[in-house]
Amino acid sequence: RKIVSISGDGRQSFITVGNDTYESVWIMRSRLEAIDVQINAIAIDIPFDESLASNRGPATLDLLKYFEENVKSEDGGFVLAVEDYETYASAIRDQLLRVFGACVS
Repeated sequence: RKIVSISGDGRQSFITVGNDTYESVWIMRSRLEAIDVQINAIAIDIPFDESLASNRGPATLDLLKYFEENVKSEDGGFVLAVEDYETYASAIRDQLLRVFGACVS
């Protein structure tokens, strides 16, 4: 099974290709799903910084909901949420156990 793990804090919702071309998260998700790649994600939901508004979107952004609806694959993908960078390492461990747990237990 092919799996991609994505993590982010919501500051960028596009992928830079070359100098000036951008692909949306939805296009990339569709491309990966088309070749049977499962997408899992970790949403790092840190407090919103108004100075980053132009990069992150509206201040009311619900990052976990955004990742659930737009990032993870629709068939079998999952999202874990962390509230700070300090708990990020444990989220990576949890994600690995969830994906590979049956193989190592």
